[in-house]
Amino acid sequence: MLHPTDTHLYSPLGDSRERRVPCRDCRRDTGNICAYCNTHCTCPEAAQSRAQQDARTMADDVHAAMAEVVAAIPDGTDPDVARDITATAGMARLMADTAAEHPQSSTAWTMLTSALAAVRVKTGTLLAVAAVMVGLMVAPSGTGSAAAASSPNPTTTTTTTTTTTVTKVTTTTTTTVPVVRRQSVVTGTVNVAGWAGTPGYGMVNVMVQTRHRTPSGYVASAYSPVNVQRLVGRTWRTVATVTTGRDGLAFRTYLAPSGKQSYRFVRPQGATVTAATSMTMVAYVPSTPGC
Repeated sequence: MLHPTDTHLYSPLGDSRERRVPCRDCRRDTGNICAYCNTHCTCPEAAQSRAQQDARTMADDVHAAMAEVVAAIPDGTDPDVARDITATAGMARLMADTAAEHPQSSTAWTMLTSALAAVRVKTGTLLAVAAVMVGLMVAPSGTGSAAAASSPNPTTTTTTTTTTTVTKVTTTTTTTVPVVRRQSVVTGTVNVAGWAGTPGYGMVNVMVQTRHRTPSGYVASAYSPVNVQRLVGRTWRTVATVTTGRDGLAFRTYLAPSGKQSYRFVRPQGATVTAATSMTMVAYVPSTPGC
């Protein structure tokens, strides 16, 4: 890979001027006269390509170094020690390939660093191969850059940490408990209050009382909403909504069309009480004085 420069003074056509050529990764135009370098393009694809190239170069170095480590195991080394070193070197090769395939993964670089450290610990007492590991330690930065090795005589203590994860599955069954509501009653009266200044209309007085049943009998239902409905044709229409007071009573005066009018009171179902509807009440609403 070419080193980054401000300008590229090389062209297969002998032209020293920069020309616009597409980046080989993102295909957007760059200022390079040479399409073999991406140093003029700042696209994420080019940065990833450079990281993969660096990681692949590092992986090749690790493979070569591990081959030297295995080949340099002195004759007469304990067979178990030799097999352990060979297996550890193979793990380092595998981790190097993984880091090369996923250069942005910090986990891959951390595992590679641990594998190289294990190789160095196990070969530290073998003077013939200790020098091979110098300068090969990889920093877990995800960029493939190499870090300097530590002292040539490292400690030979290996620490293995095993983490066991236990997953506990809890099944929760929700049973809907039926709500027991107290029986409620709504009663009241509708009386003519007089005539209104608007022709064809009069005034009616509405008094509502709400109660609900308890073990000791019926008691007043405080602050309960009640719909005042008037019969229009064959349909009951809500013309007003009142809320009872602390004593379960509500009193209002409303404008109503003149003539025979039928009213009723409807208490909606509450959180602890049932719905209730009163009997039908009839009022003859006057339209003019004296009617």
